[in-house]
Amino acid sequence: MPLKIQPHTASAVRQRLTSIAARRGAIGVQYVVLRHGEIWLEHCHGLADAALVQPVTPRTTFNAYSITKPFTAAAVIALAERGRLDLDTPVGIAAGIEGLEAYGSVRDTLLHRAGFRNPNPLRWIHPAAKHDSFDETAFVREQVAGVRGSRRRRASSGYSNIGYLLLGLVIERAWCGPFPRAVQSLVFEPLHLGIDEKLGFTIEHPELHARGHLRRYCLLDLMLGLFINRSEVVQGSADGWVRLLLHQVNGSAYGGLIANARGLARFGQAVIDAGAGRLSYLGQQLLHIVPGAGPSRSLALFSGGLGRCGWLAHAGGGLGYYGEFRLYPDLGTVSCLLTNGYGFSDTRSLDHIDAAWLENN
Repeated sequence: MPLKIQPHTASAVRQRLTSIAARRGAIGVQYVVLRHGEIWLEHCHGLADAALVQPVTPRTTFNAYSITKPFTAAAVIALAERGRLDLDTPVGIAAGIEGLEAYGSVRDTLLHRAGFRNPNPLRWIHPAAKHDSFDETAFVREQVAGVRGSRRRRASSGYSNIGYLLLGLVIERAWCGPFPRAVQSLVFEPLHLGIDEKLGFTIEHPELHARGHLRRYCLLDLMLGLFINRSEVVQGSADGWVRLLLHQVNGSAYGGLIANARGLARFGQAVIDAGAGRLSYLGQQLLHIVPGAGPSRSLALFSGGLGRCGWLAHAGGGLGYYGEFRLYPDLGTVSCLLTNGYGFSDTRSLDHIDAAWLENN
């Protein structure tokens, strides 16, 4: 049983969350800390929709964007554990794609060390209302066609969404079925998620999903038309905010996860609890740092430290949403931050927020 959090510590966390939201231009925030399998601290702030004045609650879901990648990695590892694929097979062979001989293995691709470039994915979205009819297979085929026969990038380490599109194909080929169903079976179902813990690849309940927002007349709002057709993503404005259409990314494997903080935390706890049984093999892979070029990382998570506590984490951001997912293995603790404000790089906001309770741990 984790020690009860002190009121002044909880208050400090809430103040930092409010400050982060204001500084980042996020209209809504969801935050949870899970310790030894129990919710230790949870706070929701702001709105899921400015026009409807709908507050963020623990049940609100968000686009998780690149926080999807640890789940893709978990599915790859699960298939390897079952003998359905070999992590050291060249990724082109594992995906059934010719012309990728210049690139690395499945393991290298998980580590972003296979040599794939990373085109700007800002345009890689479609309205959620058209998700059922969107041809993801054609999109993936088009992106992969642009890589076949090309040379790998010179740098031995470089973040790549293209690499994770290929890992999606690897999973489909090894599992003999669609990527979302494979992850559902291999990762989500063994977690035995509670009714308020959400992980999936579709926006099943739009009324509970946070709508992406931009501050009206902020730099991104003014420049948005340079990157994407505004009419395809903007629905209107309300109370100083630009409201974005509910949307999903074109490639599930690199960023298609729809989640709430409780669902992410449950997955993180399963990774930490290596002896728990259901997904015990994940801890051996996702918590183990793999030496090599680039930032320190495991097969799916980047590593760092806050004070004396080491962590492994992944951020995810894009148009309308930004989040961070972090594990503190030595503390048996997971923290998750989700917002419906944009983000395009890892700002390590959890350094500031988590420090409030780590200082009093």
